[in-house]
Amino acid sequence: MGINQEDFVKAFVGALGEERVVKKLDDVICQRLVKEIQELRDVIKERDSRITDLEKEVTSLKEALDQQEQYTRRNNLRITGIKEKETEDVAEMSMDLINKNVCELEPITIDDVDRVHRVGRRRDDGVPRPILIRFSTYRARQRVYTNRRKLNLRQRQGIPGRPWAGMTESGASNVQQQVARYPEHLCQRGLDQTSSLHAVEGSTRQAGEQNQGLLVIGRKRVGEGFKRYCEVCEK
Repeated sequence: MGINQEDFVKAFVGALGEERVVKKLDDVICQRLVKEIQELRDVIKERDSRITDLEKEVTSLKEALDQQEQYTRRNNLRITGIKEKETEDVAEMSMDLINKNVCELEPITIDDVDRVHRVGRRRDDGVPRPILIRFSTYRARQRVYTNRRKLNLRQRQGIPGRPWAGMTESGASNVQQQVARYPEHLCQRGLDQTSSLHAVEGSTRQAGEQNQGLLVIGRKRVGEGFKRYCEVCEK
């Protein structure tokens, strides 16, 4: 004759009061918990390893993307200081400036230029937006850039009718040219190995005079995401 449910419950409750039964239950429960904890640790360890591998892969992809972006900008030049008009032909103005001031002996043609446009929104203070020129070939771009000093020389000589304009490469300011090659994650890697990060701003002579021989990155130009890695550094 089988035991009914009520008798089973009474017998079970009574057995729970016995030390040997309690110890046996503790052993069984502890063994199962230890096994589950170990299994969870193995899973976490495997996932941590996978996360580490993915982080390395992401870093590698970021570096490759940065190099690719830098390469795509190699045909670019940025011109600043050309007065902005309501109706204007930016390509014609840019080519006129270049051919009259920089490349008189070997003028650039429309075939040398892929695209020309002003960068950003029109400013309320009247400051002209920079002009970005993408040349069709790197050779044409270099022909202009290597002779850019002619533009500055003629402006200093005060030739009438010449707009005060500046020219930088890769569509970036002098500081940004350097920073663009070292994005935030690369600078952090460098600072993990050394205590300083050296950079210069525009005119080093002027920066040196103002800062008693110390050169400092122009933080507003560089951006908030990068500035915490950029400290004042010795000349």
